[in-house]
Amino acid sequence: MISWILLIIVLAALIVLLTLAFATAFGRGEQTPELPETAELNEENIEALAAGNLDDVRFDVSVRGYNQAQVDAVVEYLFAELRRARAGADREQ
Repeated sequence: MISWILLIIVLAALIVLLTLAFATAFGRGEQTPELPETAELNEENIEALAAGNLDDVRFDVSVRGYNQAQVDAVVEYLFAELRRARAGADREQ
């Protein structure tokens, strides 16, 4: 019975030591670079979309996902572009 208790104590100690060793060796990972302010980031996103670079669009991460104001600005721009494209297609017909 005592051997089982001793085994559990040793295993718990090993788990704690290995956790500390891995945390020290690998750290918490890379920190992401700071993003510009929301207004500045919105301008950069609109410029990227105007140039056709959808991959360059970035958003701040908030508690429940992405910053809603930034996403709304991008979606609004994309809807405006879609309306312009549809209006151009309607004029051609």
